[in-house]
Amino acid sequence: MGKSIRSKWKRKMRAVKRERYGKKELEKLKLVVANLNGTTASTDVEMKDLVTVLTHFHLLVVTKEDIQREKDEEMDDGRSVFNKKTLKDQYGNYPAWLNSRKKKKLVKRNKEKKRKTAKRLKSERKIKKK
Repeated sequence: MGKSIRSKWKRKMRAVKRERYGKKELEKLKLVVANLNGTTASTDVEMKDLVTVLTHFHLLVVTKEDIQREKDEEMDDGRSVFNKKTLKDQYGNYPAWLNSRKKKKLVKRNKEKKRKTAKRLKSERKIKKK
């Protein structure tokens, strides 16, 4: 899907628009950051020290130091917040990039493991009682 001449043309035109509007957005971003810092010249701001975060409704400009500070606050004991095995964070939620099929598969696998361990523990208890 998406291989027709029309879709190729639309993709090409979107790329042209991205290039054209990208310059305008960068200039606006520099002005906004300059206003936030209290300077008037937009050349004083170094863009490599900034990170843009797109939220659902608006654009936030965050410095790299702010991001590092937040990471330090989250990981106060040095442990990772994200568990690679279960793919869950410290609150038990799956990451946003994980698709629903994979989530269902993981939930099913975890339930099966819990069921097997419960069954094994139950049989061990029976053996100990005898």
